[in-house]
Amino acid sequence: SQTTIVVAGMTLRPEPGAGGIVLAVRPRSRADAAGIPENDVVHAVDGVPVRAPAAVPEPLRGALRPVAVVRGGVPVTAAFND
Repeated sequence: SQTTIVVAGMTLRPEPGAGGIVLAVRPRSRADAAGIPENDVVHAVDGVPVRAPAAVPEPLRGALRPVAVVRGGVPVTAAFND
């Protein structure tokens, strides 16, 4: 079975070659504030590639934490703020 993990309000499931696919976003979470929708695929945080949900840093802290995702096949950068 595939294990999910919750990071910054995102529930992530493993996705081959990525940090995970977003299965759910908690309302009013940092992920929600950053505009992350379900089905985004996380690829990098602060320019550092992530290859498993557990590799996505928690908490996503800092003045600005860019999170690279793929949304509908298109690369997008979301900004996680404190």
